[in-house]
Amino acid sequence: MKNSNPDVIQNWLVFRILNAATQESLSGSAIEQCIKQEMHRFFEFDCAFIFKVLQCLENLGWLEAEWRQIENSKREKLYSITGAGRDQLKTEWEIRQSALAQFIEEGKWPAFRPHKAKPEGWN
Repeated sequence: MKNSNPDVIQNWLVFRILNAATQESLSGSAIEQCIKQEMHRFFEFDCAFIFKVLQCLENLGWLEAEWRQIENSKREKLYSITGAGRDQLKTEWEIRQSALAQFIEEGKWPAFRPHKAKPEGWN
């Protein structure tokens, strides 16, 4: 069964994009390909949503972007994680570890409770 809940998708995308950006700078299209391959079995969403999340992460200061020239006078935007993005990823990771530990101890997933309000500018 596929999930189309925007909050679930957005939370997963934030975690996945920040995690991917720790490895190397990635273009938006490379991130889109990676996400599409991983998510197609679990989530239904418009791929434009990935670029909306990238823009929000950049606006929040969790990612920084740099334009680079590629073939035929085309340019692409490369995204890399910032210190604030690493801090956020650590927070996201701790939330997931806590939920997993609770699941192992109690045999059920904890109720979803956002750990904090969405940052300003986050829809």
